[in-house]
Amino acid sequence: MKLSLLCFVLMVLAGCSSPSTETPKPAAAVKHPAPTDESRKMPIENRVSSNIVEDHMLDRQWLPGGTLAHYKNGAREWDLVLLRANSPAAAAHWLLDYKKELDGAKVIPSFGGFFGSDKGRPVFMFTKGSWLAGVIGLPESEADAVARVFASRIS
Repeated sequence: MKLSLLCFVLMVLAGCSSPSTETPKPAAAVKHPAPTDESRKMPIENRVSSNIVEDHMLDRQWLPGGTLAHYKNGAREWDLVLLRANSPAAAAHWLLDYKKELDGAKVIPSFGGFFGSDKGRPVFMFTKGSWLAGVIGLPESEADAVARVFASRIS
């Protein structure tokens, strides 16, 4: 009797209902508001161009659009990216999701960001409030210096 009661309790706790025959529906695509031109927040020195990416910044389906600027100084070329999130928490989630896709990602404690490689290009990504920002194409020491100037312009 005690064994039967124990088996019954275990079956109830295990949720022995029949398996669902419904197939899960894919998550609805998140609709982000159209990005605005935030190039005024990016340094002017060495800037070659600036444009708005309407959606999927850095070819990531989960990222909205934002501002992308290209820079050149001699033979060195790099990009700055800037995306606005609805909240600092959302920007932090984007940063963590992006970190998962970086090769050799490492934390930059002084910035609260990550440095790694994305499709063979060095990337330094960080957040500032509700903003996700990044420096793409420079080695870590140079990216850090550029990021500090960039971060000072983001409000």
